[in-house]
Amino acid sequence: MNIFSNNIHGIGCEIKRSWLRDCRFKHHSFFVGLQETKSTEVKNNLDRQIWGSPNFQCEVIDPVGLSSGIASIWDPSLFQVSESIKGVGFLAIKGIWLKLRKNCCFVNVYAPQDPMRKRTLWNNLSDLINSDLDSCWFVFGDINAVRLPEERLGSTFCQNSAFYFNEFIHSIGLMEIKMGGRRFTYMNSAGDKHSKLDRFLVSLNAIEAWPNLNVTAMPRVHSDHCAILLSASQLDFGPTPFKLYNSWLKDP
Repeated sequence: MNIFSNNIHGIGCEIKRSWLRDCRFKHHSFFVGLQETKSTEVKNNLDRQIWGSPNFQCEVIDPVGLSSGIASIWDPSLFQVSESIKGVGFLAIKGIWLKLRKNCCFVNVYAPQDPMRKRTLWNNLSDLINSDLDSCWFVFGDINAVRLPEERLGSTFCQNSAFYFNEFIHSIGLMEIKMGGRRFTYMNSAGDKHSKLDRFLVSLNAIEAWPNLNVTAMPRVHSDHCAILLSASQLDFGPTPFKLYNSWLKDP
């Protein structure tokens, strides 16, 4: 199970579409979540150019103005969808992971900037997850919030916002998969502000089903956000290094 997520403003440019397609192929992603995209571009058959083959299904939330749209694209031969749920700031796709016959829900999030609207989003997601605790839940995307002061550099840490975000996570038993590759996922245009705004949160039963889950923050390309990748494969860094101490050479 590999899930690719990226906040990328618009996908009308062929370079962006080609890059997304290459990333999906390279990482064998069966599910792609995009945030802040113009979903009308996805509707106009550009999703096939992103996916790279006709074997896909797609659901979108239309943008307000020129951006803020959400798009989810997946492989129906691996994930059979039963329901899509759209709300302010999220797009949830429920169905069955066919290989394990597991009920799963993938929630693609593009959280608002406004603190009160963000709290409303956390409450709505809590209600949604609590309505089906048997399913494996994957919440991911541009969360637009940090959990700890060290997740910001060059900008103000909001204790209140972090409190409600952490309360949401703990109240429904979600767990954050530790991220490798990079410390921050967002950098402003001046390069002096960094934040960890993108992440994967999963339910405990998802970790039990896929114990080797890991998250990687990829290089920033065509966006001020890093793409993030959730993978269920076990990382292999090669053989364990062998150390030789010079003192051993004195022993016959």
